[in-house]
Amino acid sequence: MRLSEKATSYLRKASLPTSFAPDKYQKELCNVIKDWIDVTEPDVGLLGIPFDTTSIWSARRGSAMAPAEVRRMFQYLGTYEPQYDVDISEGIKIVDFGDVDVAHTDVGETNRRIEAVTTEIFEAGVSLAIIGGDHGNTFGTVKGLSNATRGRVGLINVDSHPDVRESHHGEISSGTQFRRLIREIPNPVRPQNFVEIGMRGWENNRANQEFLRENGIRFITAREVRERGIGDVIKEAIEIAGNGTDAIYLSLDIDGLDICYAPGTPAPTPGGLTPGDYMEIVFQVGKQKTARAVDVMEISPILDVGSITCISGAYFITQFFGAVKYRKSRQ
Repeated sequence: MRLSEKATSYLRKASLPTSFAPDKYQKELCNVIKDWIDVTEPDVGLLGIPFDTTSIWSARRGSAMAPAEVRRMFQYLGTYEPQYDVDISEGIKIVDFGDVDVAHTDVGETNRRIEAVTTEIFEAGVSLAIIGGDHGNTFGTVKGLSNATRGRVGLINVDSHPDVRESHHGEISSGTQFRRLIREIPNPVRPQNFVEIGMRGWENNRANQEFLRENGIRFITAREVRERGIGDVIKEAIEIAGNGTDAIYLSLDIDGLDICYAPGTPAPTPGGLTPGDYMEIVFQVGKQKTARAVDVMEISPILDVGSITCISGAYFITQFFGAVKYRKSRQ
C-alpha cells in the first residue's frame, strides 16, 4: 500500500509484541498483523494516536500511553472467536500503520496530522481501528472519514458524557469534539445521524443535555440500555447512523464502561455498561457494509489495575477485525 510522502511523514513505526506462549494449534494475533508498507490492498488497519493534551481531566491524564500498552496486550490474543465462529488468521489482510507523529504542544497541528493520515487511509478503502489518546482525537479521525466519503457520515458514540461542550475558556478539549463535528467541518455530521449511548453520572451538565435535545440528537442513557437490553439499543443506533449515510463511524470512550471494568481511565464512573455490551456493539456495528472505523479512547495505563482496561481495549480492537472479516466473508 502507498500513502503520500506527506502522510507517511506523519507516521512513526510502532512495535508489536512477540507471542506470549507459541502453540502449533493456535495462531496468535500479533503474528497476523503486518506492517502496512508490506501489504497490498489491506482490508483493515490499526492506527495509534498517542496524544492526550486536550484531556479536560488534566489531573488524571495518561491516555497518550495507551497505543503502546494496548498493542502489548495483543500478545495474549489469538485469532478465533467461538461466539461468532470467526477466524481472522486468513481471508482478511490486517495491517498496522503505526502511530501518528503527534505534536504534543500543538493541538491544531496534531489535528491536521490526524486528518491528513486518516483521509488517505480511508480514501484507499481501508477500514480503521484506532487507539487513542484522549477523546478529542476523534475530531480529526471523523473529519478524515468525512473528507474521504462522497456522502454523509453517521456517528455512534458510546460514552458516559456527550462531549458537546461549547469550550473551556475558548479552548479545544476532549469534551468539544462532537459539537465541532456537527458545526465546523465542510461535510458535517448531521444531528439526525448521530446517536449517543451510555450517558450517565454527576460529571454531566444540563446545558449539554439541552443541546442534544434542541438539535434532535438521540441519546440513550445507561439506564435505558439496562431497561431495553443492548440488542434493541444497537438496532436503533444502526438505523440512526445508517439512515441516508455512506459511512458509519463508531467511537468508544472507555469510560462508558462501569468503573469496575475500566479503572484505567481519567473519568471512571459507576453504573455503566459491561465489556459484553461493548463487544456486541462493535460486532453488530462493524459488520455493517458501511462501517468504516472504530476508535477506543481514554484508556490510561498509568491509572489501570492489573491491565484490565488495556486488555478490554485490545479485545474491542480485535472484535472490529472480526466484524470486518465476518462482513467480508458474506459479501
